[in-house]
Amino acid sequence: PLYEKETLQKPATVKKLEQPKEETVELLPIKERNKTYRYLLAGFTLEDEDKQGLLKRGFSEEAIEKLGYKTYKVGDYKEGSKIAKILSGRGLSLEGTPGFYTYNKVWNLMAFEPSITICYRDYNARIQGMQLRFRNKKEPRYLWLSSAKKFGGPFDKGCGGSFLHFATDFTWNEEKGINEAVLGETVVLTEGALKADLFHFLTGVPCLAVPGVNSYKCFEDIISILKEKGVKKIILAFDMDYIDKKEVQKAEAKIKEIIVTNEFQFVRAKWDPQFKGIDNYYAFKKKGIK
Repeated sequence: PLYEKETLQKPATVKKLEQPKEETVELLPIKERNKTYRYLLAGFTLEDEDKQGLLKRGFSEEAIEKLGYKTYKVGDYKEGSKIAKILSGRGLSLEGTPGFYTYNKVWNLMAFEPSITICYRDYNARIQGMQLRFRNKKEPRYLWLSSAKKFGGPFDKGCGGSFLHFATDFTWNEEKGINEAVLGETVVLTEGALKADLFHFLTGVPCLAVPGVNSYKCFEDIISILKEKGVKKIILAFDMDYIDKKEVQKAEAKIKEIIVTNEFQFVRAKWDPQFKGIDNYYAFKKKGIK
């Protein structure tokens, strides 16, 4: 892995580690943020324990590699500062990238328990941010790779600090020089990028994911893209335990209002409730995984 190497080829110009002028800073534009995250992940590997967990969920080895899941093992300040120094030395922007912060004027990367990185990709396949799914911890099971309360950490004023994920195929737009999501007339909307990734892998159906049932602001923000790309029907597929959760029912009503108001056809997906998530249901249906 990149971060275990003692020596690295230095770029022609080494970026100086600078202390941000304000305690919190603006979120770095997506183009630079994506570049920083891609280099960060390139230095990680996926440990076998985490790989086996993904395989048991229903992913193939090819899908795991394609989707870029890695093991996050930044356990302390020393390790975090080492990684930040390497990335900064490569000319990458850390200020405004969630997960990075400064301490005593030294850039650092947040330390967490061993976990799997889950990328939230935008319409152009760029990494907006990352969640971590902890290997051995049940509550909370997921956390954002965030440094919002740290010096130099960004606070995202849009989308409530979260991002909508596109779990789709992507095609290269030669004219624009960028990837674009492949969307048909029907898309599925669920909760959680990992769930969306697995559902799309198993079915081939384009799937969008909000990070939480109440994170509908980031869904509203991409309505214009859905219209432009000819989407007609949106199938809502939050977990089946919504039947017993009034707060989820309330969130679903708000999302339905957004969908109908914008003249999309709304459908609420339903399946055997012994399978909590739509990914669980299709893992059983396609691969017999229970």
